[in-house]
Amino acid sequence: MTEDDALSALRAMPAWAEIDDMKSANVQRIESAVAQIATLDDAALRRVVARYIDEERKAHGELGVPAASRLYVLVRFVYAAPARAPGGVARFGAFHGIPTGNGWVDEQWPWSEESGRLKLTSRFGGYFGDEYLALDEIDAFRTRYGRRKSS
Repeated sequence: MTEDDALSALRAMPAWAEIDDMKSANVQRIESAVAQIATLDDAALRRVVARYIDEERKAHGELGVPAASRLYVLVRFVYAAPARAPGGVARFGAFHGIPTGNGWVDEQWPWSEESGRLKLTSRFGGYFGDEYLALDEIDAFRTRYGRRKSS
């Protein structure tokens, strides 16, 4: 997949923030799109995300919640963010509904592992606060967790 193809796939991907029914065909479209985009190497992926953010800011003056939600699910699919990561580390966005516990946070959310594959299973719960820092999160997740083995 070329970077232009990946950017087109990202643009065409349904926004997780706009999905009400987690059993809908749009969930499968997201799963398929992120799997295709995940074939890019880290540098190409980062360039595609940067281009997408630029386009969104030029078109809308900001990285809006629907656009940010596309990136949020992509980052967690590409990088091996665990379901039980230590809490108290830098966060890059204020997505509502992330499962947490005593000293841990589910960095894999909204994905769940089912039969050895990642499935998008959790609904979007809202967003509050400053703009999602997707590029910073990509850099942190790449360093912290590395790439996910194929899902």
